[in-house]
Parts: sequence; C-alpha cells; structure tokens
Amino acid sequence: MTGWRARIGFLVPPGNPTAEPEMAELVPAGVSVHVTRMPVSAAAG
Repeated sequence: MTGWRARIGFLVPPGNPTAEPEMAELVPAGVSVHVTRMPVSAAAG
C-alpha cells in the first residue's frame, strides 16, 4: 500500500472494551490498527 508506514495487530482479551479505541487514538497517521478478540472457552478440569 503506497503511503502506509505500518500495520499493527493486537490480540485483546474479551473483557477489555477500551483497547480498540485507545490504540486507534495512539497511532500516528499512516499506521493502521487491526484488532481481534481472543476466544473464551471453558477451562479443562
């Protein structure tokens, strides 16, 4: 992509609703943020 400086990816815990907007505010122009939530599964026991 012409004009883009970087792409940053994050794995976010499901209980954190503020990570995505905070990261989008912190990056400089030309940097894209890609976020995915980690799945929740039952603990093996």
